[in-house]
Amino acid sequence: MARVMLEHLNEIESKSSGLTKMQHVCYACSVCQRQLSTFKAEAKYATERESLGRYLDQVWAWLEDETDKVFRGNFSIDLFLDSYGLMSYGQGFGDVIYSVATLHNFLVKNLDIPTKLVSSHALDSLDSLVYELMDLTVSNVNDDLVDQHPLIQREFIRQKRDLSVVCDKELSGESVQLLKAAAKHEQLVDVCPLPDF
Repeated sequence: MARVMLEHLNEIESKSSGLTKMQHVCYACSVCQRQLSTFKAEAKYATERESLGRYLDQVWAWLEDETDKVFRGNFSIDLFLDSYGLMSYGQGFGDVIYSVATLHNFLVKNLDIPTKLVSSHALDSLDSLVYELMDLTVSNVNDDLVDQHPLIQREFIRQKRDLSVVCDKELSGESVQLLKAAAKHEQLVDVCPLPDF
């Protein structure tokens, strides 16, 4: 039996296959923003969080501007690397950096479509957290338990919602602003109600 998380990621990939570049970027930016918002209270990553936040703000501004379609933002993963790579950040914040780097590489270099990768990074962060919260060892049986946890289920719902917004609506400044507002308000580990779109 396939893991529910993998089925979800395959569904995201399938439903996003016909998206435009702008739609992929909008979806990925909303997931990255939600990931980053999870760490807004941690002083430990304040400088890095501000740098990533400024970059995502540049992407949001580019998405909202319906006239200028040449992205001029700048991001370098090298700023976050040390002799341990990204390991010194721990998996959760490291996944945020990987997500933003994936988004940037697609936006600027046309590398790897970010939709499934960014979704996976967000869920990887939650997966590790839920395993820790539930005090479980990694196994196929426990994967099934973890995939049913409310935090994981909530992120499945949010990712599907975000994808639905970029698929179903003309990508206008208004729809971008709605996704941006939701993503900045939500965190991977919060329990606030989902906004209606």
